[in-house]
Amino acid sequence: MKTTPRDIPDDTTVSKRRFQRLGPSLFVVALLAAVTATFLAPVPADAAPKRPVSCWATKSGDTIVVTWTRWSRDGANGFIIERARNGGTFWWAARVTTGSTAWTDANFGAAGEFTYRMRSLAADGTRSDLTSCGGSPYLDPGGAPPPPPPPPPTNGEAARQCAENTTSVLGTVRHAKAKEISGVVASSTNRWVLWTVNDGGSAAEIHAIWRGGAPIGSFRPQNVTNIDWEDLSRGPGPGGRSYLYIGDIGDNPRTRANLIVYRIPEPTVVGGSIGGLGATERFNLVYPDGRRDAETLIVDPVRGDIIVITKHHQSGISEIFVADGPYTNGVTITLRKVGELDLNAWPAVAPLRATSGDVTADGSLVAIRTYGGAVLFDRDTTKALWTAFDTGGCVVATNPEGQGESIAFNPDGLGFTTISEGQSPKVNQSN
Repeated sequence: MKTTPRDIPDDTTVSKRRFQRLGPSLFVVALLAAVTATFLAPVPADAAPKRPVSCWATKSGDTIVVTWTRWSRDGANGFIIERARNGGTFWWAARVTTGSTAWTDANFGAAGEFTYRMRSLAADGTRSDLTSCGGSPYLDPGGAPPPPPPPPPTNGEAARQCAENTTSVLGTVRHAKAKEISGVVASSTNRWVLWTVNDGGSAAEIHAIWRGGAPIGSFRPQNVTNIDWEDLSRGPGPGGRSYLYIGDIGDNPRTRANLIVYRIPEPTVVGGSIGGLGATERFNLVYPDGRRDAETLIVDPVRGDIIVITKHHQSGISEIFVADGPYTNGVTITLRKVGELDLNAWPAVAPLRATSGDVTADGSLVAIRTYGGAVLFDRDTTKALWTAFDTGGCVVATNPEGQGESIAFNPDGLGFTTISEGQSPKVNQSN
């Protein structure tokens, strides 16, 4: 047979025919490669870990088993599980290792209906978004009747102030040394006086100003240094006196081996002069499981507990630690974690970073401030201070500030003062 050019397929025709035969196979290979790249690719070192794919809680006798599934390469170094009872606030329940896919909860404290949620945790402490695990049927480990509903707030003062407070400006800080105010507290001996401290890098001094911002003076406590002073509180101490507590607790780079709280007798201010200076005590604080940054120090006027609340720069979830006494000069105390405060519940106060806190003189009202506002909590004074954060706080009116890092209740507890860092900041009032 004699061939003609028309009968000889060119290279293009051959390629098309091969593609038609191989096309489906190539598509499958490409799809598998894409799936592999998506699910098996390592997580970048600076990326947040992937949250668990799903999780669920099931009742098993007198326990509840939380089970979850995860991505094959999720960048997780462990998992944090949180628990809420009877629809209340979620609290830290457990931290489990990365190899686990189930956890048994047998430590409830009281009967109730329990709801769970969890997140992945990277090696550097970065956390994923939350995955809801749902709830369990009513569980009563002790055979007791269902618990009564939680009592109403002690006096409803938080709700009242959140509903009624208005803001004003009392004046401008005119103290030449008070330039980077990171903590403020009202004097217990002179209702017109505010004590303030500056941020790290400043002189280790306490400054006194009148409530309108005019300067009174400064003094340097004995045997102190200012590594990173972040808050100032007032509380009880030996002899029934009122004391000032300086929170040298900041640690942005996470390099400090320990934190420091200094305690000094609160001075007096008479006729514009500071007097009654006393000796300084030093308490060294250590976290139980790694270094953190913190800017909130609260001393409970009822029980004397020292509370440190961390500042998380991304998640909005602060950890709550207590330093168990007795507080003797030079002691080193390992902090005890008692819960977490999820500021995501109050988006109106964003950025959600805890920068200061205070408690009223009678201990019945607690405030936490952020760069964007403040949240008030009623507190039952028969219980530990940190239980106030389980009462459902409310956002209270505050004046906007450039970098607000201080809050101080008025001596009568009916309102509070806030001051920003910076040169000649305003003295803002909410009452």
